[in-house]
Amino acid sequence: MRWSPRALAAVAVGVASAAAVSCSSGTSGDSLLTWDQMNAEYRTTVASFPFDLPAGVEFPAAAQKPGSDQKTVYAPGAGAIQAYLFAECAQEHVALQAQTSDPRAAAAALDAIEEIDNSPVYKQHVIDDSGGWKAILDKARLGDFSTLQEFYNNDCAGGWMDGTAG
Repeated sequence: MRWSPRALAAVAVGVASAAAVSCSSGTSGDSLLTWDQMNAEYRTTVASFPFDLPAGVEFPAAAQKPGSDQKTVYAPGAGAIQAYLFAECAQEHVALQAQTSDPRAAAAALDAIEEIDNSPVYKQHVIDDSGGWKAILDKARLGDFSTLQEFYNNDCAGGWMDGTAG
């Protein structure tokens, strides 16, 4: 199984949450967030999001809701990174749709992805020390979008990230 930067970010938030729950010293400084608090963080991020979304794309009104487990807690920043990942998925969609019909639009979308990736908020929550994600974007710039398509299919398509579900 191949893990994407977005999946690893989600795991990192979950691990941070689990570690904080199991650690009872109370001195960590960072409190865990309920879904409502995380959603408020998401909405604050969306309200002042520094990058443009593709034409016709709007942020969902609320952060992605947890599954049936209503006791889910979130690390600080989980709401903010959801906004950034949504924007990145929107740009991936543009790049993939335009790859053959409009190479300039595809290149602009890849530029937008890199701009998001280089932002302080994104770098704080998504770490790509191996350079795997950059290699995928570089490969797409050379005309091979196959791995980017795989990541989009795994991380973005068919749900909240592409606006097709709640």
